[in-house]
Amino acid sequence: MTNPRPITQQELDEIRESVREAVRRTTIAGTPQSRLEKRLRKKKGYGMDHFKAGELLEKLQFSPRPKLSDPEPKDILAKAAERDDTRFYIKLGKVLARKPVKRTAGISMTPPRSLDQFLIGCWMEPYENIPALYNLSEDGLADVCSHYLTSEVSVDMVVALRKRLGLKPFRRSKIHVILLEGNLKLL
Repeated sequence: MTNPRPITQQELDEIRESVREAVRRTTIAGTPQSRLEKRLRKKKGYGMDHFKAGELLEKLQFSPRPKLSDPEPKDILAKAAERDDTRFYIKLGKVLARKPVKRTAGISMTPPRSLDQFLIGCWMEPYENIPALYNLSEDGLADVCSHYLTSEVSVDMVVALRKRLGLKPFRRSKIHVILLEGNLKLL
């Protein structure tokens, strides 16, 4: 049996981009993005750019080595400069000067409340003793979701949701996880 080929940078970038797209498509803070944009337009001088700037600051708090050269942060920084948002740059300086906050869950510090939050939050990031979810087999993914969300999740449900969210899995050599007596075992 030959050793499986490791994941390439291009494959990793495609998986990472699928997570970004899933985050864009899903709800933001419990509000569908279109409704949020309408509410933000009603507030004078506060728009989606301000909201995205706040999201960037939140993400940077958890990043051990923040990359401001990525396309998304570059756009946010440029738009903040266009609107002379000095408050944003002051907050950015404070966030970058601090040590990163230790991450306990996927995207946020709160435990995931729903299956789609769990999938998006942990797709690229390891969660507790489980590797990033894109590495797991479909059965293992269902077992992990059932274990952490404390509700029964079928393989079909997880696969359908993963496809709906647009999350790309790693195609070769999956990690198998099984749920034995309430504990997850990596195979």
